[in-house]
Amino acid sequence: MTDVIHFLFTHIPPLFILAAALLIGWFYTDDFPEAKLIANVIPLSKGYPPVFLGPWKNPGTVDIPPDLTPKARPIGETYLTLPSSSQIPQVGIGMCCRPS
Repeated sequence: MTDVIHFLFTHIPPLFILAAALLIGWFYTDDFPEAKLIANVIPLSKGYPPVFLGPWKNPGTVDIPPDLTPKARPIGETYLTLPSSSQIPQVGIGMCCRPS
C-alpha cells in the first residue's frame, strides 16, 4: 500500500507539472498567447475540434452554388477613401452587407 501511495505522490504530480509547462510554453510561442487560448477554448466549448488540429470537419458556411452570381453594384454608390488612398464602399463592406 505504501508503495502505491509513494508512486502516486512521486510520479504523477511531475507529469501534470510537465504537461502544464509544455502547454504554457506552447501558448507563449505566439505574440498574443491569450488569443491562442481563446481560439482553442471556444471551438472546444461548441463541440468543434480546436484550431491547432486544422480545418473543421464541418465548414462554418455552406458552399455557394456555382450558378449564383452577385448583383451589380448600386447606381450612385459612394465610397470612402482609406489612408492608403484605396476606396471602400460606404454602405456595407464587400458583398455581404449591401442593402437589397
